[in-house]
Order: sequence, then C-alpha cells, then structure tokens
Amino acid sequence: MMAAGYFCSAGYTETGGMQVFLQQLNSNLKWKRCFPAVDKPNLKKGRTKATSVRSASGVSGDNLVEQMLKIISEPVFERDEQYELILLIDDLDCRFNDDNQAYDAWLLNTHNRVEVAIGRPLMFLTLFASPEIEAWFLSGIFYRLGCKTVFESKANILDSITQKLS
Repeated sequence: MMAAGYFCSAGYTETGGMQVFLQQLNSNLKWKRCFPAVDKPNLKKGRTKATSVRSASGVSGDNLVEQMLKIISEPVFERDEQYELILLIDDLDCRFNDDNQAYDAWLLNTHNRVEVAIGRPLMFLTLFASPEIEAWFLSGIFYRLGCKTVFESKANILDSITQKLS
C-alpha cells in the first residue's frame, strides 16, 4: 500500500477530521499525519478527543511549509515508512489572489524544495481550501449526497485528486 504523509495546520477541524476525510477520498493509500503532532488520542479523564500540541498552534502558510521542510529533512523522517506522496493541506487565506501564474511558480518551487529536503523525487500535492478547510468537508458531504450546489466544482477537484492518487 502506497504511503502518503500529510501536513496541515493545527486547527480543530484539521486535527479532528482530516484523517477520516482523506481515508474517504482514497482508502488505497496509507495516510499518515506528519504535522501537527497531537497528544495521545486515547481518552483520558478530562480529555475526550485528540488535541494538537500547543507549539503547532497558528502554523499555516509559509510557516507551515517551513515546518514541513524541516520535518522531512530529518534523517528519522522515513525510518518507519517511505512516502510516495507528500500532501500539504492549508486554508488559502487569499494567497495568490487568483493569480494562477503565482500559484504555479510557488508550487514548482515548493515541490523542488520538498524533493531537496527529502533527498529524492516524489509526488507533492496541495489541498488549499478557500476560505477555510471546512469547505472541503462540506463539498465532500454534498457530493456524496448527489446534491447540485455551489460546492460542485470543489467536489470535482476532489475527484481529480483522488484519481491522481490511485
């Protein structure tokens, strides 16, 4: 089974639901959250869910990219798993201002930096949500229900990503 490592911000939705969401997108991939780290997910007195560690709070945008590069460049990163795919998940937050050339240049540069950091070629993809990650969850729900909504275009994007990963 192909392994895919993903990096996302430390928001409640990202740490609480992203693993299940990605598994629904493509269950043929072994998804592993590489960032943010979370406290142990087992239930303990006073804690009912996994929560991200405080040092990950507020990490998004360029900070998230830098954190990802730092982690994948560590010699122990692939000790237990060799990844075929690195996925960066973040809110768009008005980056690129609908400038496709700026996004394409950023994507190429970031992909090159990922390959240099990990020391070999591999697939690198992004999932940017606009305005927030929760938009992806809504689009997935509506898509699965067969609804014709304003989320339809995002659902089509999810299909295309799923096909690339299969």
